[in-house]
Amino acid sequence: MTEPGLRLPRPATVPTDPLEVYVLILTAVPDTMRQPEALDDHTAAIRQLHGMVRLQNEVANGGFSQFFFNGGGVCVDDAIAGFAAAGLPDHSAVADAAAAAGAERIDDLRAALQAGTLEAYGVWADGSGLGDFDDRWYALPDTDDALGRFVADHADEIWEP
Repeated sequence: MTEPGLRLPRPATVPTDPLEVYVLILTAVPDTMRQPEALDDHTAAIRQLHGMVRLQNEVANGGFSQFFFNGGGVCVDDAIAGFAAAGLPDHSAVADAAAAAGAERIDDLRAALQAGTLEAYGVWADGSGLGDFDDRWYALPDTDDALGRFVADHADEIWEP
């Protein structure tokens, strides 16, 4: 059974690299970074790949605090489901635990976002308690092969026929 939902226009050369597919998602649905609900009508595979790559990139660049401060919480459920579907249960578990911990500090995050300064972010990040999740994440194996398999295994759910 074919999964319902919008798919991406199939390029002449279909990429297998998850980051390249992520860029195509952002290109095809340009409002995604500001309005993640723009992906709501797309397949779960597209939403999950978007969430996984976004989470991975943000955490690699500045940790879970950066991921949540930059609005990643809106796609964290898709990332968690995607990591599980990609055969990365430990990544899924760490992301899920970080999301739960971040949710406990949501009021502090909102206040930091309203302040809109690097200083406010720094105070929130230091008090968020998310650093332990960063350490757990960084200790996990690389995801490249698993995400590449996810892209290949879900090609019919990502690309238009």
